[in-house]
Amino acid sequence: MTVPQKAARFFALLLVVFCAFASWNRAKADNGISASLMQLASNEEVLSLYSNETGSGYLLTTNALYQIVVHEEEGSKACKALCENTNFIAAFEYKRQVFLLSANGELVSLKDGQCNHEGQIPLAFPLRDQTPIHFCIGNDTFYFAYWSDDEVATLGSYHLEGMEYHEYTPFSVPWCAWDAASQQVLGFVYQLDDASWQLAGFREDTQILQELCPLDYTQYSYCKGENALLLSERYHAYTVSMDGVKQEIPGVPPMDALTCLGKGCYAGIRNRRLCVYSELEVASGEVSILGYSSRYDSDFSQKTGISVVERSCQGESIMEDVATALVTQDGSIDIFAIWTEEGLGFFKQKGFFDDLQCSPILQEALSEMFPAIQKAVQTDDQRIAAWPVEAYITLMTQDTEMLQRHGFETVTTWEEALDVISSLGKENFFQDNHYVPFNTCAYDRASVLSFFAQEYMLGFYAEHAEITFDTEDFRRLAEKILNTVPLEDPYPRTDGYEDALFCTSYSNLIRATQLAPLRISAEEATRINASFRVLILNPYSPHKDEALRYMEYMATKRTAEDYFLYESMNQPMINQATLQQLEMTDQKIADAQDAIPDPSKERERLALLSQLEQERQFLESELYIVSAKDIQSYAMVSKDFVILENSELLYNDRIEALVSQVAQGAISLDQFIDKADAYVQMVIQEGK
Repeated sequence: MTVPQKAARFFALLLVVFCAFASWNRAKADNGISASLMQLASNEEVLSLYSNETGSGYLLTTNALYQIVVHEEEGSKACKALCENTNFIAAFEYKRQVFLLSANGELVSLKDGQCNHEGQIPLAFPLRDQTPIHFCIGNDTFYFAYWSDDEVATLGSYHLEGMEYHEYTPFSVPWCAWDAASQQVLGFVYQLDDASWQLAGFREDTQILQELCPLDYTQYSYCKGENALLLSERYHAYTVSMDGVKQEIPGVPPMDALTCLGKGCYAGIRNRRLCVYSELEVASGEVSILGYSSRYDSDFSQKTGISVVERSCQGESIMEDVATALVTQDGSIDIFAIWTEEGLGFFKQKGFFDDLQCSPILQEALSEMFPAIQKAVQTDDQRIAAWPVEAYITLMTQDTEMLQRHGFETVTTWEEALDVISSLGKENFFQDNHYVPFNTCAYDRASVLSFFAQEYMLGFYAEHAEITFDTEDFRRLAEKILNTVPLEDPYPRTDGYEDALFCTSYSNLIRATQLAPLRISAEEATRINASFRVLILNPYSPHKDEALRYMEYMATKRTAEDYFLYESMNQPMINQATLQQLEMTDQKIADAQDAIPDPSKERERLALLSQLEQERQFLESELYIVSAKDIQSYAMVSKDFVILENSELLYNDRIEALVSQVAQGAISLDQFIDKADAYVQMVIQEGK
């Protein structure tokens, strides 16, 4: 079957689908997983986020005090401002009364927007410079932790009934939480003898400090309902038990100032928005996916109870299986996985998808992606048609060091590249230096013209214009290739290890390097071909909730490969194994340097130090999976993404045959242009 025949068959199937789909409609509703309650102002900073663990909490910012209310029965969540913040640094609830603490230690109650003086904590100095502070309520006592003026971690204790104030120094850092189960204040103690941290409990009545478990100190919060600490890390939120066991909270992303508003309900600040998330319950069921599997599938099943089944392709292509499923309204496949160029544009145009806009988790994750990706997976009316899970980017680099060594600047256009290759060829550069011009194609007339034609066609996709070869740019560069590039490759590969002057790679991970895609002309924009694998929710699936939950789970898994997807991933990623090796090497170096001098072993010591320093240099070079320079490269590349959304006019065998004919002289360039344009028009008409 020819390419036009395949295209016609596919579009015929989809025409039937469109007719059936036009009468089908699904009511969409918020699944109640999350809610974004408020956007912080640009100058607004969080001072405290307190929860009474019964469905309400209080967010204090530099601008105002807000109350958060969650009605589990109704599934509703709300946030309202109670008062402006004039000089407060903490807010909490005690016996159904709201209290505020000022920077100078004044404690006031709030009623009907009015502040009433309740007491004065005799602070030695104002706490403004130490905000936000950690505090908790236990046994009618307000506890707060801060650094004293002599840099000692201090625990303040203010009895709310008797108005008595005491200070203690049981912990190593100004952090505290109240453990109702053991009736003690929690904190962290640093052990100098073995350089370790311990979670410890302090009883004010006995002033006894009890070490509970080894646990590295970080910015935890405490969840009374779970009797556990809450931890928000880079990509996930966790509970940490009193014996140090860490468990991921399903459905809850990392948030600043994370707190618990009741069993299974969590609030915090994410992307400068006040958000509330509900923990996902372990369910049962199945989700089937055509054309994709992830290394996280088993992890997803273990955490959710939902099994993941990968379906193999039954027809000649995934798109043929997709078309058949849509024609027959087959719900046996829940999720279709396709590459964007296979036909995402057509799915968006005809509405052959279930809108993912109903998921706040996916909405938020999408807002963190690069703009070009957001645009590709959304329709004009902002519906989310597909979810990206994998990227492959066509990247071109050039050996700038070698070019500069031979007197050339960075090459920016195809014309410049052809001139440079021709000039270096006259100097026997390629033979003498074991180089080839391109790594992806031979340097013969047909191969180079084929390579150029593909890049040329990409420009029309970027501009959403109808492809034509009858342009001044194509004629000029095609003639140059036909006149300057040899019919046969004069620099054939011999062992496959030749370096390339211009190197094209297809990757889901890049390193900071000289990215230099060749432009058709100096005036034209830089274009980088980006292909994404996307998940599409079958509108006829009977397991939409399970499928949606799978996509939400995938959206929380951030790996090195996801730097191509998420603009928000702007921090370097360290290889933890390499970091451990580096720390061990540093310790060995320190031991060798501090060794008691022994003249008879001095040569061995110096040799060991030299070896260790070399090891250290190597480990330092391999420390980052993704470095800060790499991230800069990702940001630069993303601006030039061209994401193909339809495949019917990709560079194919028919155009390849015409290229071969004109390269061999069987047809003229004018004949090639006429035949290629006629073929393009035929495919367009068959597609319509």
